[in-house]
Amino acid sequence: MILLSFNMKAQINTETISADLGDDPIPINAVEQIPLPESCKDVAKKFQIDCLMGMINSHIKSNLIYPEDAKKIKAESRVITSFNIDEKGNIIKLEVFADNRELKKVFENEAKRIINLLPKFIPGMDKNKIVSVSIVIPIEFKLNDKKENKIEKEQINAYEEKHSFEEIDETPIPISVVEQVPLFISCEKIEKKEQFKCFQEEIKKHIENNLKYPKEAKKEKLERKVHVLFDIDKEGVIINLMVKSLNKDKFDTLFEEEAKRIINKLPKFIPGKQRNKPVVVRYVVPVIFKIEK
Repeated sequence: MILLSFNMKAQINTETISADLGDDPIPINAVEQIPLPESCKDVAKKFQIDCLMGMINSHIKSNLIYPEDAKKIKAESRVITSFNIDEKGNIIKLEVFADNRELKKVFENEAKRIINLLPKFIPGMDKNKIVSVSIVIPIEFKLNDKKENKIEKEQINAYEEKHSFEEIDETPIPISVVEQVPLFISCEKIEKKEQFKCFQEEIKKHIENNLKYPKEAKKEKLERKVHVLFDIDKEGVIINLMVKSLNKDKFDTLFEEEAKRIINKLPKFIPGKQRNKPVVVRYVVPVIFKIEK
């Protein structure tokens, strides 16, 4: 099962410390015209994100080769892939990390191979200019689970055929495609087209107000990127929180626990909706801990 999400940008200053939530590329949920494979260019705009995701789902399903080393010991993993689609429609700056530490490289190499096989895209556009667009895709490696396989099949059918999430009500919907994003109370009365921007700004302010750079890491002048994945459930509560650093050393836990602490302090949301019904929405935020020079 794959879920498409996005990168976001924010600059956090706390004395000499900052935390960015992205770089120059525009998040896929914020760009005016998303990148498209050739097969989706003639699809109505409101269905283009579904078409894109359906293509990626099909691509992964067709090309995934479950690592033999993982099969032997029945190992499973979630691999988060992060990349940009540049102004020429090429995939650049691909980063991957798996939550299975024992076979980390095995799963990461397979995820990287699959993403690198994606075809060239028609680049995204914003304000009538061709732009680079950032995407984050969590890929889940699951073995012989009939229930998971059924969910995966339903999700792929929803993306590719129905352009609807009605049959997968309990499966988290990526924030990039949900009809009504979850809202902070302060964003409720804002015009709908500005609500996602408001959501981003409130996340930025929340991190700015709550981030505490790990003291031991600060002494060592260490910087780190931590990916935070979580779902906002039908009641507006954060569930299924996962944090992973791209590095693997003794300081990992310090950064991961701080990212987790910050996200767990988020207020209760007004839940997201699909077809006017509350749904579970998935969100991924890469947080960069950076010491200003």
